[in-house]
Amino acid sequence: REDAGAASHLLPAGLLFEVRAAAVDSGAVREAAAAARSTLAGLMPRPDPGARLPVRAAWSALHLHRAEYFTLFGLHDLAAAEGRRALAWLPGQAVAWYNLGYNLVNLARPDEAAEALRAALDVDENVTGPRTLLAHLALAAGDRTAAAAWVRDELARHPDDPQARALADFLAGR
Repeated sequence: REDAGAASHLLPAGLLFEVRAAAVDSGAVREAAAAARSTLAGLMPRPDPGARLPVRAAWSALHLHRAEYFTLFGLHDLAAAEGRRALAWLPGQAVAWYNLGYNLVNLARPDEAAEALRAALDVDENVTGPRTLLAHLALAAGDRTAAAAWVRDELARHPDDPQARALADFLAGR
């Protein structure tokens, strides 16, 4: 997640990734993910809410990292599917809800995106990002008042957030 440059040299291979000398593109990632699906089917258990917390956390983290990886390549359908798997293992993760919401926005599913973004805020009211995306959704729906309210709330909590600041400037006509 912290090194998008390194991620550009990885291809999904089962539970892990294959390192490539040259950067890969989203088409290669999608192909590798499809090829790995048959292998993964036998390796990844179904989410078990009765499993011990360390087991649930480990499987959730694996799926969340895969979601973030697919997000980097703009493969929002694959990222959303992995995000849902992460949340099925461990639903109380604001970052996973935010990632799912972000990918649903990019899949042009605004109602589902808003639901995921609100779930992120339900889990952690101080998480950075969901309010800004909710503001974008409000703006896209033609509701500048709601968009401005979301941005004000985000900047009250995270005054240095560059995306919220840029959206506030836009809404103010700057």
